[in-house]
Amino acid sequence: MNIDVKHIAALAKLKIDQSEEEKWSEQMANIIAFADRLNELNLQEIQETEQHYTVFNVFRDDEKGPSYPREKILANAPEKEDGYYVVPKIVE
Repeated sequence: MNIDVKHIAALAKLKIDQSEEEKWSEQMANIIAFADRLNELNLQEIQETEQHYTVFNVFRDDEKGPSYPREKILANAPEKEDGYYVVPKIVE
């Protein structure tokens, strides 16, 4: 199976070196081959089941508590502006 690793990497916004293309292509081919093996399973006689979970909120309730002074928190910031952290732009 021929997998266009460059196209998939572009869709995923990944940069893949030419040296890594063969490795990625092989790994993707293995994943697709595994999925094909799963599709070959005969599940006609397997009865469908449902999962019943007793889900409950495991988080504690929000409680108002003391806050740290903004000045002390921002004292550790490498870069700050108008009382906020300045971070590099990551989304274009």
